Amino acid sequence: MRLLAIIALALIAGISLGKLTGSRQTTESIDHFGPFTEVEDFDLEQLPQYLSSLIPDNVGQIELIGEKDFDFGVMHRNTEGEHAFKIRNVGTGPLRLEVTGSTCKCTVGELENESIAPGETSEIKLTWKTRSNTTEFAQTATIKTNDPNNVEVKLTVHGTLVETLLTEPTDWSVGNVTSGEPIDLEFTAYSYADAPIEIVSAQFLDETVQALTEVDWTVRKPDEKTDGKHHAALQAFEFKVKVKPGLRQGSLNHVLRVHYENDDLDEDSPSFDMNLSGNIVGPLRLLGGSKLEQSDKGDGGGYRFNFGTVRQGDPGNERIHLVIRGKEYEDLVVKVGEIKPDNVFAVSLGEENRRGTLRSIPIDIQIKPEAPLGIVRGMKSLDTGYVMLEPQNSNLSPLKLWLTVEVTAVDN
Repeated sequence: MRLLAIIALALIAGISLGKLTGSRQTTESIDHFGPFTEVEDFDLEQLPQYLSSLIPDNVGQIELIGEKDFDFGVMHRNTEGEHAFKIRNVGTGPLRLEVTGSTCKCTVGELENESIAPGETSEIKLTWKTRSNTTEFAQTATIKTNDPNNVEVKLTVHGTLVETLLTEPTDWSVGNVTSGEPIDLEFTAYSYADAPIEIVSAQFLDETVQALTEVDWTVRKPDEKTDGKHHAALQAFEFKVKVKPGLRQGSLNHVLRVHYENDDLDEDSPSFDMNLSGNIVGPLRLLGGSKLEQSDKGDGGGYRFNFGTVRQGDPGNERIHLVIRGKEYEDLVVKVGEIKPDNVFAVSLGEENRRGTLRSIPIDIQIKPEAPLGIVRGMKSLDTGYVMLEPQNSNLSPLKLWLTVEVTAVDN
């Protein structure tokens, strides 16, 4: 019983002490901030007027003529830029300005004591040099004012950095192109060099593609309506590229290299590249087992057949099928074209089967008994093992089948 009485007394004492402390804090708060008073008949709509009445008379108010965030457009790397923001004092007293932070040189234009009289306008000029390695730039300046409604104003200039030449688009992705159809391409190259440049040549690095290609270009003066953010460029070169039918079926991964010259440039042979990607598709398909795979990873397109390891003297016979679809290709004739190396591979076509408009032609591939020891890798980078399947009476592109094999000694 005595223990319970002690606990009860402790609880009562604690509650009393808490109320006393809260009352004292409330009194101290009122003494510090107030005392608080209630305004009778105060409507919420009167709040803006009431707050305005708290602003002292004869104080400056800033008005920015234009946006706080200015898109400068395109700048050449390692050049100097400048932009002036215009401001007006719409208050009844002097507007005082102070630069409190900046990522560039920032000056308040021709002001005494950095103050603007009521009704007057002035400029805040930002000057910078583009040294960034990125493709974008941004410069900011923070201005402190005595305007109660805008005590701090942040001004920003941003834009895009370019090299000597910039292209629109930056590359070509043509998706699927039907075999036998031409490829028409266009792009514009903008020069930001200090002096005019001259285009010397424009050619695909792949000789086979270049043999089918015609390239023309014209030069003009850029303008804002046509070129948008590139209107500040010195020159605009309009390129038209036509690739005639004849590219083999499969993936496209080719580079058009453009050479130009300019006496003011330090480079011996300056150039820029345009990349062409996509696929040439058509009615010709190859079907086979696990050793046949479609080649679509930047090795020139077509298909690849991998024999694996074959002992020297073993014929290594394999069979796949050429499938031709479509009524318009009922009379299409396909023949075996170039075989490389011809001392390793022998390729022949068997008797075809027809089911409606579907034609299937067996393709027999053999490793010759006299094939030398070694590895033949069928891929574009080496350009060693392949066979060309060539349509004879149409404008369809040839189909290239890459061939890979390792020929080992008999006792292996």
